[in-house]
Amino acid sequence: MGSSGPPRASARRSSAEFAVGVVLNKQLGALPVVAQFCRRLDLAGIVDRLCPMRDLALISPGQVVEALVANRLTSPVFRTCLVQMK
Repeated sequence: MGSSGPPRASARRSSAEFAVGVVLNKQLGALPVVAQFCRRLDLAGIVDRLCPMRDLALISPGQVVEALVANRLTSPVFRTCLVQMK
């Protein structure tokens, strides 16, 4: 029926070459720096050791404090709003 040899020259196809380049650009600001600083200080661990945690809490008190600190350090807009409101 057919030969099991290499395919004919006309049946060979050149291999496709793909150049895929994905560039992902995110502007995170100072948030990674603040998060690393909180980890190095063990801020959540210190607060968790000092504050009791209820059984129904979804996150620990230390995580709440870290979020508050990160929010305050990365977007300190609250004071300017108070000054404008007076």
